[in-house]
Amino acid sequence: MTNKKLITTLTLCFFLIVLFTYGYFDAWANINNWKLSDSDDAMRVLEVRSWLGGQGFYDFLNHRANPPWGSEMHWSRLSDAPLALIEVILRPFFPLPLTEKIAVFLLPPLLGAIFLYIAAKVADTLYWSKYSILIVTILFLNCSMLIFNFGVGRVDHHNLQSIALITIILGAFKNDFKGGLVAGVALAASLTIGFELLPIEFLIVAWLGIRWLINPDCAKLVKGFCIALFIGIIAGLLIDIAPSKILTQYNDSLSIAQVMPILAGTFGLFIAVNFTSQKSLIIRFIAMVLVGLLVILVALQFPILRKPLYWQISPLFVKLWFGDVGETFPLKNFPLSLQFAVLGFLLVSNIVGIWQTYLAFKSKNNFENWTLLSLILICLTAMTYFFQMRVMVHAFAIAIIVFTPFVGKILNQRGIIWALLAGIVLGPTATPFHVWVVDTFVPKTPAKYKYGDSANCRAAPDFAHLAKLKKGLVATDISLGVETLLSTHHDVMATHFHRDTGRNELYRIFLSTPEKAGELLKTDKVDYIAFCNYHTEVPNFQKYYPNSFLAQISTGHVPSYLTPVPKPANSDIYVFVVKK
Repeated sequence: MTNKKLITTLTLCFFLIVLFTYGYFDAWANINNWKLSDSDDAMRVLEVRSWLGGQGFYDFLNHRANPPWGSEMHWSRLSDAPLALIEVILRPFFPLPLTEKIAVFLLPPLLGAIFLYIAAKVADTLYWSKYSILIVTILFLNCSMLIFNFGVGRVDHHNLQSIALITIILGAFKNDFKGGLVAGVALAASLTIGFELLPIEFLIVAWLGIRWLINPDCAKLVKGFCIALFIGIIAGLLIDIAPSKILTQYNDSLSIAQVMPILAGTFGLFIAVNFTSQKSLIIRFIAMVLVGLLVILVALQFPILRKPLYWQISPLFVKLWFGDVGETFPLKNFPLSLQFAVLGFLLVSNIVGIWQTYLAFKSKNNFENWTLLSLILICLTAMTYFFQMRVMVHAFAIAIIVFTPFVGKILNQRGIIWALLAGIVLGPTATPFHVWVVDTFVPKTPAKYKYGDSANCRAAPDFAHLAKLKKGLVATDISLGVETLLSTHHDVMATHFHRDTGRNELYRIFLSTPEKAGELLKTDKVDYIAFCNYHTEVPNFQKYYPNSFLAQISTGHVPSYLTPVPKPANSDIYVFVVKK
């Protein structure tokens, strides 16, 4: 075994030991009680449970929500597959309930190891160092956002998207046919999982086209990319959409509306590269313009693509719940203290990336690759600040890749002391300094609601009193829906996901007067009411609709047709039985 392979193996083992043992007892206790990072993780567990329990491959409905129609999800079996695979492997050795929890515990750190391995490969294309894997691991372990995203229990799709993104970059950095295949397959996988990185993926595709336009020597790279993306996106469509519904159009998940423009673009670009690479720059430019016009023309045939994001949700839902979901709003909307803490490391990383790009331009070594990486980091930082906070984790993922060759070069040229200083002063280890500045100089803004550990509304013990009741239909506040499904045997009227139309009837009940709500509860055959006062929409009902049913019962004005269920002392969930 070579020194580099030995270092890689030992580092990844060290990483897994650290991540598995980091807060082990708390982490396992949380998973054992189904207290996961957020409701998306809980829904992933439920989706995989239903799939492995016999639900159809193309049946993405959660049939226990919004019965009898079910709650429609916009996710992919591709993102369900890793968790399902680990569960299938473990099932012969453990009882089914324990198998689920072990799989949820194991998967994210294993994905973290994959991320580190690929990230080190990307860094090595920029500056080879036998310590790249060690450097990127140390940077990772000092970045709380990445630890959270790959920490035990985090089975949502964001970590898969980070892996897909850096794999696209790795393939694009290699100026050969194989690299193009890697980039194309990874892009198809990312689009099959979801669209959160769509602007960055547009950027990468544009970069490949422009790179070929300027330097046709990369024709093999672009050809491989086109072939892989063409085949991969068809495979992705067949994973996400049943053949009988292949013409169904969506704008929040992969469908024929996205696939046809992609097929037109990849086919057109392949033809252009194949037949005009030896032609003049003008001819290649005309070919690129024609490919772009073809993509636009095909895209115009699908009106769904012109609909706004989350078009399914009403202004009322935004007012009462969605408008307070932080990750869907830009960083600029948050208090200045949080802006400073988040942007500190990202802005330094952008400066490092731009500086490395300048040096690459001067040395004429890896200039194209540094340009792409810096542009991606700049765009991700801008998207975090101006578009959605959820992109932040991908910005941090690219930032530590930018830092790895930078620190590696310092380590090689100046020694370990200077490398450590660079990491401490400029890298993610400087984040505590940003937080200290915020805590010292920026006035604190009181939290609007309680989240996480500050409210006992998520773990299975919090639902103990509800779980003991006979199976029935529960009308919960939106934030409580998924956890109710995971921690009890009951059905719920609605979850918070934007395709779940059950919230319309749920809100009709909650907005009614207590007298009218009693009639609706009987009509809809609701058995129980459950809510947590610390969740987002309950205070909003109290604020905007003080006479509504939910506002009244959440402030202690309980009508006679509801019977309160005594709750455990450590629970903040209020439960009422609807008298028949």
